[in-house]
Amino acid sequence: MIKRLPFLMILAALLLSACGAAATPAPGADQAESRGGASTGFAPPAATTGPELGARASDATTTERLVIKNATLSLVVKDSAASVNSISTLADGLGGFVVSSNVYQTSTDAAGNKIMRAQISIRIPADKFLPAIEQLEGMTVSGKADTKNISGEDVTAQYTDLQSQLRNLEAAEQQLQQIMDSATKTEDVLAVYNQLVSIRGQIEQVKGQMQYYREAAALSLISIDLIPDALSQPIEVALERERQDALWKARRALFPNLLARPGRRKPWGFVEDPIVPPDLVAEFIAHLAELAARHGTVAGIYGHIGDGNTHYRPLFDPTDPEDFARMQALREAFDDALLDRFDGVPSAEHGIGRIRQEILERTWGPEVYGLMIEIKRSLDPRGLMNPGVLLGSTPWWEAWGGLEARVPQ
Repeated sequence: MIKRLPFLMILAALLLSACGAAATPAPGADQAESRGGASTGFAPPAATTGPELGARASDATTTERLVIKNATLSLVVKDSAASVNSISTLADGLGGFVVSSNVYQTSTDAAGNKIMRAQISIRIPADKFLPAIEQLEGMTVSGKADTKNISGEDVTAQYTDLQSQLRNLEAAEQQLQQIMDSATKTEDVLAVYNQLVSIRGQIEQVKGQMQYYREAAALSLISIDLIPDALSQPIEVALERERQDALWKARRALFPNLLARPGRRKPWGFVEDPIVPPDLVAEFIAHLAELAARHGTVAGIYGHIGDGNTHYRPLFDPTDPEDFARMQALREAFDDALLDRFDGVPSAEHGIGRIRQEILERTWGPEVYGLMIEIKRSLDPRGLMNPGVLLGSTPWWEAWGGLEARVPQ
């Protein structure tokens, strides 16, 4: 054991010198990992070992300044689906590519035609970043973006730090290889080999981060929200009594018109009265429309929008087992988004009763909900008053009397 001591001391000193350069993650490393997935258009390269490491070491010698430029745009267009095709052609023509795209129905117009909304993300060569934005704005109804946010991040310092880490790690790799070549005992070879595997893993991680920075600087990301012109009309403020009466008449006719829609699907009120913070209303309404489309239907969306309160009426036929399954799936997705994403509650002005009881503990929190249970038990120990109402865990479709009538309430 004493004879092996110098060997182990050399190995330990070598590893400490290598780890000193690599122990602290490069600034922006977390962002590089999170942005390296499919949503941004590229990812760090897969790990490799062996001779290729030395061949790729020269990649880390650049001193060029690296700036990552990104943009987010909201564009009002005549036809969202057609605009997605035009943007895809634009990206291809500029030497870029489409990262992702999504086209979905938000509502229908007075003639029953589908109104489509879309999102698309593209990567464009950095030297064509601003010309691409100008061309994108040229596709809009007004000739300019509704909203535009351009950002730039200088990652030169982070990249330079990674270069230093890479040089130190590759030097340690070379020295470890020499030590392993000269080792004569099996346990010594295994000890050095394990450290070589660790060092090579760190080398590939650093190279992946460097590759992300190079590619992100070379290809700018532009994320675009395509809003159909039909959804972008300004809010009308009616001052004349005649116009006010006409608008109120249209508002009061919404639900009767939904009920009169032909076919077996009707506007059931099982997700009917949510409220969210006012600054999230626009995003929430877009989500509700997308949610209905995702579950194979359409919905009436109206309500007291200025207060954040929405009446959401998806059309389903609960007598159809497949449609009823879609109805249940939509309710589950609705509850999760309302409570977790939009910080809302399930009922703003209507009663809670049976239909929302199973999510009230999530809505109020276990402490408040538990206190309400205790109050109920103290005042009504035998559960004679309104049994099954408000406090319970019965699934909404079993507790709700509305489905029994087979006519929307």
